Amino acid sequence: MASNKPRTDWERCRFAWLTGDVCQRTVAGCWLYDDVIMMNEREQEAGRRATQPRVGAVIGVGYEGKSLDDVVGLLTSEGVEVVVDVRLNAISRKPGLSKTALSSRLASDGIEYVHEPSLGNPKENRESFRSGDPAARRAYVSVLEGGAADAVDRVLVLARKRTVALLCFEADEATCHRSSISAWLGSMDPGLVVL
Repeated sequence: MASNKPRTDWERCRFAWLTGDVCQRTVAGCWLYDDVIMMNEREQEAGRRATQPRVGAVIGVGYEGKSLDDVVGLLTSEGVEVVVDVRLNAISRKPGLSKTALSSRLASDGIEYVHEPSLGNPKENRESFRSGDPAARRAYVSVLEGGAADAVDRVLVLARKRTVALLCFEADEATCHRSSISAWLGSMDPGLVVL
């Protein structure tokens, strides 16, 4: 298993961002600042993206406010080949979005489904994470470094070869732990396309 600890200056900077620590660099010349600008530009381009499958990409998908058909349509339009469900418990009050029904529907649309419960944000950490509390973000990074390290490695292997969607509830990725997973994967493999 590969080490999940940051190894380069770029990774340490991104790690500081993930954990809510203050970067000691000035904004000018900060790799992370440049990366955030690039992420914002990518999001602005989201409506204009090509629909052909990408090799080695990770996208985040939240189903809040969406129907099952909306979610499947989005996954198909993004060329997603594998959905990694990063909910601790893959259950939902929304029809079709619990583990068994979702897996069945995705399979009928040619999309593989994988549930990685160890990547779920612990219940006691969710509200503070959503509110942007740096301590909650550090607590979730501890999850990625600890019990979820093997799951992170499995997702990274998938994402290097296929287009993978990280699925959770929140529509706003900035308030969801899947943003930390995406950033963590990007720090482990800077060549990985993270959308």
